[in-house]
Amino acid sequence: KQVAKVAVADLAVGTDGELITWDASGNPAVVAVGTATHVLTSNGVGAAPTFQAAAGGGATRTLLAESSGAAAASIAVTSGFSTAYDVIELEIIGLYTHTGSSPLRGQYRVGGSYRTTGYEYVYVGRDSNSGVVASQGSGANYMEFTGTTDDWSGRTWGGSIFMMTPANASFQKVLRWQIGYWNSATKSVTVQGCGGSPNAEAMDGFKVYASAGNITGTIRLWGWNKT
Repeated sequence: KQVAKVAVADLAVGTDGELITWDASGNPAVVAVGTATHVLTSNGVGAAPTFQAAAGGGATRTLLAESSGAAAASIAVTSGFSTAYDVIELEIIGLYTHTGSSPLRGQYRVGGSYRTTGYEYVYVGRDSNSGVVASQGSGANYMEFTGTTDDWSGRTWGGSIFMMTPANASFQKVLRWQIGYWNSATKSVTVQGCGGSPNAEAMDGFKVYASAGNITGTIRLWGWNKT
């Protein structure tokens, strides 16, 4: 049996964005127009598909702030801290110290002033000659992120410091980090650590600096969102 073809021009007038489907009885029907960025989703046997928001399943990060310094006493970011992000990442890029054997340190800011007391921290790492680097501090004036570093710009280094709920004043401040660098004996070192403060307060800034002398490099502040 030969079936006549239906030309597009012979179809009934519809609405821009609708799609043709069949209902549970097998009769022609249309899928309603969806919302921009929504995707066509099957609703199983006996139900017409619909446009729905795409399912989550990943995470995205948004650049919030960036700061660079050249032979500076410290490098700081003082914007971008928001309760919209449960996790904020401070990325360290191409940074080096100008004075040898100078560990990298940090302080966070509250209400426009940097906290200079009450920090707790611990870190441990391993260098390329199988040596162990480790340190800890209690009630310190800073958080220390690394051991002794080299003072040569050709050995720049970097990593990430993750801050948990930094802008939420209801939680104590918790940070963790992973940083790679060169020490004064020209060995490569990878360090992991954690630290923070038992105070429940909202961060509004953060700075990194060397224990002695100046630093050069860039830091970027990223906000992580679950999608």
